[in-house]
Amino acid sequence: MRASASRSSVVRVTRRALPLLAFAVIAVCGVGCLTADGVLDADGGGTLSVVYPVPAATSETSQRYMLQAEGVTVESLTISPEHMASAKLRMADVSALGKTLMFKDVKVTRSTEGSNGVLTIEITTLDKPINKQGLPGPKIGITFPGKVLEASEPGVVTGTHVQWNFPLADFLARKTWTLKARYEAPPSASTTSSPAATSTTAPKAD
Repeated sequence: MRASASRSSVVRVTRRALPLLAFAVIAVCGVGCLTADGVLDADGGGTLSVVYPVPAATSETSQRYMLQAEGVTVESLTISPEHMASAKLRMADVSALGKTLMFKDVKVTRSTEGSNGVLTIEITTLDKPINKQGLPGPKIGITFPGKVLEASEPGVVTGTHVQWNFPLADFLARKTWTLKARYEAPPSASTTSSPAATSTTAPKAD
């Protein structure tokens, strides 16, 4: 009972500390900010590499707790002496990202428009405007399984990649952001034409 109560206390404290930790990650952007580089696989899975500042004395255990969830695996995680955390996540379906505590305010969805794929990322910010201008904000890059046809502002398209970079003041000035990209979806295995079957039956003699 004592062990169970202790674990419950840790969970409650961690959940209460989440908003403060999230704001700390963004507020430290004067010396470094959250950078996310994702790869979307053709089957809807993918990887996400993130780099972000953490408070002093932050442990890898606490960060793994913040980053892992059902459908999300932490493949690697390190914290540098400069208090920067670097992690790589693997997702069976990229929509699972929002199940993590770190990205609980991020919703990722996939859809189609005709033969094209569409990825939508909805972000709810901390809605805490700052007066300092010029500070760098989040940098979010995604590589798609096909050529990117268009992306929402301020996305910059280069082949199969989209890069969204935000000044911190602009990012926090809005309560929500919707990042969207439409790309050429590669044909799935079920829709790929297979070679015609070859008959092995000998022709009848006349």
